[in-house]
Amino acid sequence: MKKINVLTFGLVFVSLLCVTTTNSIAQMKKIAVVNIMDTTLLHIHLGTTIFSNKIDTFSCQFNCKNYVEQQLLYFMSKNYTVNEISIPDSVLSKKRSIYDFFGVKKSVKSWVMSLKGKYDIVIYVESSKNITTGYPSEKPLISSGLFSQGNVIKSWASAFSTISFIAFNTPDASVIECAGYYVDRFKKIKEYKFSQDKISIDPEMMPVVRAELIARLDKEIERFLTISSLLPRETFNNLKSTKSE
Repeated sequence: MKKINVLTFGLVFVSLLCVTTTNSIAQMKKIAVVNIMDTTLLHIHLGTTIFSNKIDTFSCQFNCKNYVEQQLLYFMSKNYTVNEISIPDSVLSKKRSIYDFFGVKKSVKSWVMSLKGKYDIVIYVESSKNITTGYPSEKPLISSGLFSQGNVIKSWASAFSTISFIAFNTPDASVIECAGYYVDRFKKIKEYKFSQDKISIDPEMMPVVRAELIARLDKEIERFLTISSLLPRETFNNLKSTKSE
């Protein structure tokens, strides 16, 4: 009789454990990540005069779009079911943005709401379209890269990224959080050494630039995930410390 009771208890315990685990998995929210960041790396250099200014592309063996996707997946997959999806070009603006003059486009909101049932949240990542370095003659930046200023008095360089995030609830396309371009965007790279011509990037400086770009993106990702409460600060810190070990 005791053996039967023990067996019955075991079966009940296993059944309850299975139900609890199933409910836990079922309760994980589903998140869709739409990432249309610009992958082009730009070097914007401001010289002593307008004639010594330069904007050019460069490569440091780093895909910022892929990196952001990998980091979002790493940090959120413990708490959510995360998938990367694409957005139809037809709902975007001519500049391939979800925004128009009035804010988030109605077509984008309708598309987000059409995902109800498949996903609970949609995170949209793009390169902001109207960011400048602060100089009147500077064209808007839509990328990431290196900004440098070189003259006889002061020379400095900083990694930059115009990445921005916005998260929507799919039932009504309400905004959970909009983390725009971080205002503290120019932090001097202490290890950066200018080339002899004060403009081009020496090959040995490419790893330095890459490391600074990663640090810049890490800061933006952390800021978005924590201020949106998609990840509590303690949870984020724990994952961050585990990742760095």
